Amino acid sequence: MKGIRFALAGLLLAASVAPVCAYGNTGVPPQWAKYVEQVRAADAIADMEARCLAYPDLPGNQWPAGAAQAQCALLRKPLYSLDDIERLSATAGGRAELEHGFRRLMKQSRRKGEHRDQMFASYAAFDASERAGQVAKQWLERAPESSFAMLAGGVHYAKSGAKARGRQYASQTSDEQFDRMHEAFAEAMPLLLRAQEREPRLSVACYWLSYIGRNISKELQRQALAHCEKVDPDSYYVALERIRASEPRWGGSSEALDEAVALAAKGVRRNPALGGLLGRSVGYRFTLGGDFPADLIVPPTRMGPNADLLGRAGRSISHTSFDPNWEDIVYLSQAVRFDPDDEQSHYIRAWVLVNRYRDPLWARADSDAALRLDPNELEYVYLRGRIAQNTEGVVAARPYYQKAMAVPKHHRAALIGWCSSFDPAQEPDMADDCSRQAATEFPTAREALLLRARALYITGRPGALEAVKQFLMADEIPMYLEEAAQMRNEWLPRLQGDKGVAERSPAASSGQRSR
Repeated sequence: MKGIRFALAGLLLAASVAPVCAYGNTGVPPQWAKYVEQVRAADAIADMEARCLAYPDLPGNQWPAGAAQAQCALLRKPLYSLDDIERLSATAGGRAELEHGFRRLMKQSRRKGEHRDQMFASYAAFDASERAGQVAKQWLERAPESSFAMLAGGVHYAKSGAKARGRQYASQTSDEQFDRMHEAFAEAMPLLLRAQEREPRLSVACYWLSYIGRNISKELQRQALAHCEKVDPDSYYVALERIRASEPRWGGSSEALDEAVALAAKGVRRNPALGGLLGRSVGYRFTLGGDFPADLIVPPTRMGPNADLLGRAGRSISHTSFDPNWEDIVYLSQAVRFDPDDEQSHYIRAWVLVNRYRDPLWARADSDAALRLDPNELEYVYLRGRIAQNTEGVVAARPYYQKAMAVPKHHRAALIGWCSSFDPAQEPDMADDCSRQAATEFPTAREALLLRARALYITGRPGALEAVKQFLMADEIPMYLEEAAQMRNEWLPRLQGDKGVAERSPAASSGQRSR
């Protein structure tokens, strides 16, 4: 009886939810074996810059020398964490330390070498989060004349506006999103302008002013970008903003885009990070959406280490190739290497690892990353439930499946997964209610009928015999042949006999649920 009681938990999902091995895939093709081994080892490193540097480069690339390493340097930890700034800004000595540290970094950030563009990396701490906004406000209140404190608040509000705006085209963006964007930008602009006025070399300020201008004012964008090009022409971020402003979707042209990329190429020797922009012109059309063959998207990725293009290549391969050759993992891994915040590539890599390569243990970190970046995306929630079921047990998957039931295409599988998490011997009422719902909504689904039969039989409740017969009458599928045989040989004789409910129910003597 113990074998049928809850060893079935991993098998009770719909056919769309393929069971996966919890111990990893050993079928990596020989040509990718070393690459995959290095990627897995690198993924275990917590520090994003060190992790990036530990990654193998894309095989067959033609990236400029040092471009990958320079891109990794852009992921360096900020000079000061939010906690550091909160603590230091509380005292006069600490505020002086912040001024000295940021002023020195500002100078180093504009020079060739290991600190190139690190001012941008350090201000990455001031994201759109409430915590970042609180620290920025507190710092400015304590140091109202500090250009660096003004910049912190300006960057926070600019990113808040960017988050409110989203990444969709204007036609796909709601008025409410635009309103929140404008409100945030209205807070950001005076802070950024004051910071730039007091310290003209702060290219972080003109970069974000140019971003704001691209969205609300061509004149602001033009002036801000011109200032950036004057004070920090070889900055990766300035070159990136120049390229974006040159794109046709932002009012530029193909010719202007070619010129902007060519200008970036000229500066690669002075700033190798610019090598990451070399495929932006050739690959521009692939960033506009739509499906493109992988053989068209791959060539621009070989020109320079660009996370966006690498991710698009990996996603294209995963969508169009049904050959489990691990090439999709190769490109998706490069994408999350250079952009740990690329939620789509994290999600697709997790999806591919689960569905194609049967490796939920590796997929778990990607799934967690995608959920961290967008905890409300129910596709991510559903996949995390599947991974939890295969790596942590069905009970751990319960909250994910419950939430994912709101997705129509996943409702059946999520409901079955959720119901399978209730042990009839330990949670008889929930097992009864949930299995009834599943059998009612999906009366011909064999996995739902199995849930119902199991719940009624183990709890000894009325209707068990009919539920078992109904399951056995359904079309047999290989996944449930063993369960069907046990029902015929053990359950039916007991249910059809004259023994009492308590004696024939396994609930009184059942062991703990198999995990």
